[in-house]
Amino acid sequence: MNLKALTLIPVLGLTALLSACAGTMPKPDPHDAWVGLKEEARDNMLAEKLDGHPLKDGRYFQVSPGKHSLQVVVYAASSVYVDDKTCHGTLTYTHFKPEEHYELQETSSGLNLALTLGVDLINDHGKTVAHTQQFDCAGG
Repeated sequence: MNLKALTLIPVLGLTALLSACAGTMPKPDPHDAWVGLKEEARDNMLAEKLDGHPLKDGRYFQVSPGKHSLQVVVYAASSVYVDDKTCHGTLTYTHFKPEEHYELQETSSGLNLALTLGVDLINDHGKTVAHTQQFDCAGG
């Protein structure tokens, strides 16, 4: 295989990966609540599990009305002062409502991610209705 073909393989792989992430979102079910994600530019955040069950797509999902527990993972990018970290946290909210749209928003301040990292659940009206209490972080 020549050099040109070898350089083409990673480019095609990246293109396929990015196109999968840019897929269209399904239409929300009016009987469920809709949850999307908003992450900080330098980090990646995914919802891992809903009520202990893995999610098919961690970028957005629907939940039935009522109480649910969300497990979230944040892959924090490295900087000059901090190594890459993988952080896991749990958020519980008791009042999901049908047809409401919620957003998981990453929040962090400071260098100690385990102490300053958080995820807020924000409702349609921009109000924070739930917050993660603590994240467990490991170097990556």
